[in-house]
Amino acid sequence: MTGEHKQVTVLFMDIVGSMKLAAALDAERLREIVTDLFNRAAAVVQRYQGTVDTFTGDGLMALFGAPLALDDHPLRACIAALEIQSVVAELAAEVRTRDGASLQLRVGLNSGEVIVGEIGLGPGRYTAIGHSVGMAQRMEAAAPPGGVLCSYSTACLVEDATRLGPVERVSVKGADETVPARLLLAVESDRMVLGRNEGVMLGREAEMEQLSALWDDGAGLVGIVGVAGLGKSRLIGEFTAAGAQSGADVVVARCDAHTSVLPFRALARLLRAMFKVDGLSDADARRHAIEQCGDALANPQCPDAQILFDAMGIADADEPQPAVSFDGRRRRLVDVMLKAVLARRARMVFVLEDVHWIDTPSDDVLADFAAELGATTSMFVVTYRPEFRGVLHQRCVHSIVLKPLTDSEAARQVSQLLGAEASLDHLAGRIASAAAGNPFFAEEIVRDLAGRGVLAGSRGAYRLADVVSEIAVPATVQAVLAARIDRLPAGAKSMLNAAAVIGAHFDMDILLAVVPEVAPTSVVDLVSNEFIDQTRLVPQQRYCFRHPLVRTVAYESQLNANRARTHRILASAIALRDPGAADDNAALIAEHYEAAGELVEAYHWHMRVRILASAS
Repeated sequence: MTGEHKQVTVLFMDIVGSMKLAAALDAERLREIVTDLFNRAAAVVQRYQGTVDTFTGDGLMALFGAPLALDDHPLRACIAALEIQSVVAELAAEVRTRDGASLQLRVGLNSGEVIVGEIGLGPGRYTAIGHSVGMAQRMEAAAPPGGVLCSYSTACLVEDATRLGPVERVSVKGADETVPARLLLAVESDRMVLGRNEGVMLGREAEMEQLSALWDDGAGLVGIVGVAGLGKSRLIGEFTAAGAQSGADVVVARCDAHTSVLPFRALARLLRAMFKVDGLSDADARRHAIEQCGDALANPQCPDAQILFDAMGIADADEPQPAVSFDGRRRRLVDVMLKAVLARRARMVFVLEDVHWIDTPSDDVLADFAAELGATTSMFVVTYRPEFRGVLHQRCVHSIVLKPLTDSEAARQVSQLLGAEASLDHLAGRIASAAAGNPFFAEEIVRDLAGRGVLAGSRGAYRLADVVSEIAVPATVQAVLAARIDRLPAGAKSMLNAAAVIGAHFDMDILLAVVPEVAPTSVVDLVSNEFIDQTRLVPQQRYCFRHPLVRTVAYESQLNANRARTHRILASAIALRDPGAADDNAALIAEHYEAAGELVEAYHWHMRVRILASAS
């Protein structure tokens, strides 16, 4: 059975007054307009790696986060929704001029869990089903013409990166009570999305000292490496604040997942930050950039100036493009950037965050720039996740690898988040254990508990308001981990899913017995991408999950039927692995048969456990 559980954001759009529009236009003209509309909207969805699920007669449904999970699916959906309204406004102006008719859209967004997979026969079978789909459609129906209405679940996930209207209560079909929603007004991509950099930085003193020492030594390119949530941005924030206080010229830019396929986007962002031109008109930005380059670009009409302006996205369209080859443009741009650095009086610190999302052309140019920067007193720092293998990673001579917080550091962080209320002591231990040293995971677990009403109060001053039945994986954390899992090769993902059914620790021979179709070498992908660690080599190779929440997400993403089948295969494999040890493994075998729904087999093995216990 194909399919899996996914955290997604569903986008619904619909033409306002489609019946009235159909009555006002010739059928062929209407078809032409609707086709153009859907083509433009679908192009926007695909640009942000969404999936067009279905077209209706006058609407469209799209998924963000399926079939491939996305860290930032709510933000991508928001950007796409606003951009769809923008491109439709352009089409609407054409329709108004040519046909005298009004064309408007409503767009609704909702985030939550769905089941995705192939349903039915024939092409276009991949779709999503679940309550979250219906709620997105209800948001679209309640949205104002030309507007984008977010369900409360989506709004909570993007509130740190968007401007939203006030909470309003809307009536939805099929619900007895109104539900909260917020209008999406704008996306502000310069605001932090992952992590909130709150509280005192804990457990990174050694890394801070190492980074400061590299700065003192004039190191060129430095990489800060770690999985999502370990505090790369927080470390950079502390370092750059100290650098700015000491008189350094700090330049910070960030790569975004939704722009990773746009050529030179990361380069443009870094250049605009370097020359501080954001908010200026193109003409003012060109003048401002020239002023900061000293004698290097005395003539704003020279080819090098035009190459720089083009890379920054501020070029004068009336100026002719320099007749220079691509490689020549690249070399000259790096040279101009270096001259601009040398023209500054202060030392410079360049920071490019989340380089695992950099576009390839930017990676090439900035790696060349970083290499040249090594001959100066300035420094280039990049942050990225372990799976990144781009040119900037290859050129990094100095790398600082972030590890999870120690148990004591994690406990201190959770105490900071919760506060000193005595009733929270037991909960603090459970949160620290679930987060396993990942500061972002701990933050999101606390936020989730507060959002569910389990905790009352505010950060650092919470009190227990309800019974804590479970420490669930927050949607934000699940999105990050699911996206990492989905980036694995198919064989490695199948192996990880099977391992999640086996347990936190597993032997290689049992794992291969459960997924015999997967090449044993797939385990290398899981180790190198820091999903699992090897804990024993002989007599059997044994592994464990590096983080308990990775196992939870891998397990819970599987359909119940698929998990049951794996439990059944696993129970049989354990029994056959060493028949002489069947008595010792009887309880474990019974547990897996029970999880598989094989109650007769489970009863047989449970009885075996009882007989053995009574005999002893």
